[in-house]
Amino acid sequence: MIYLGCPYSHPDPEVRLERFRAANRVAARLMLMGEIVFSPISHGHPIAEAVELPKDWAFWGKHCDAEVIPSNELSEIAGMGDQRRSSKRNYSLRSLGNTPSTDRTGGNMRPDRDIYFLRMAKLVSTRSTCLSRQVGCVLVNGRNHVKATGYNGPAAGFPHCKVCVKAASGQDLDKCPATHAEQNALLQCGDVYDIETIYCTTAPCIHCLKLLLNTSCQKIIFIDEYPGAYVGLKMWSSMGREWMRVPNP
Repeated sequence: MIYLGCPYSHPDPEVRLERFRAANRVAARLMLMGEIVFSPISHGHPIAEAVELPKDWAFWGKHCDAEVIPSNELSEIAGMGDQRRSSKRNYSLRSLGNTPSTDRTGGNMRPDRDIYFLRMAKLVSTRSTCLSRQVGCVLVNGRNHVKATGYNGPAAGFPHCKVCVKAASGQDLDKCPATHAEQNALLQCGDVYDIETIYCTTAPCIHCLKLLLNTSCQKIIFIDEYPGAYVGLKMWSSMGREWMRVPNP
């Protein structure tokens, strides 16, 4: 059995709803793969909303009690066949298709493609000189070829910032001289209709997301949340496109 663990608690009900929907999407895909899935968020969210139950773990922990294998042990379990098959496995939203695979050449564990491209995005972000938030992204097509990379920073010709003009990350974007990572990557991409997935260190802002909607991109996979991002992600989902958060790849 797979115990599907994922983030849920948040003061914003819209965020909780999106996390509930994301858990359902992952649970459904795992079930189609033949797995038996226990998803406490899928079970608990409708109940909590129906009668205004508490939304914190202190209340729900006892209802979700199960033998859970920590995510850092997944690499030890992968490839062990029937030896641990009877144990329950704990999958976060990051883990659908993201459990390590065995390298045929040496038997060593290696990251799958999603983790590989997210780590690449983290490397790209180190080129950013932004004082508020360093962001990197990677555009990948359906053949898993990298189309372009991008990181945030001042527009061409502008000096690097010495003081941030924004009150906080995600605010006062009209005052910021930076071009976002997603924008820079799209500018570098030769064909915006040959993009399948964008991997970002941070969820795209609403402006970048609207640009992505005008491409062939079908999936957003990101590491960290961004202020107000769930408004855009809700729009993204309404167009039948997918998104997933993968913390700590």
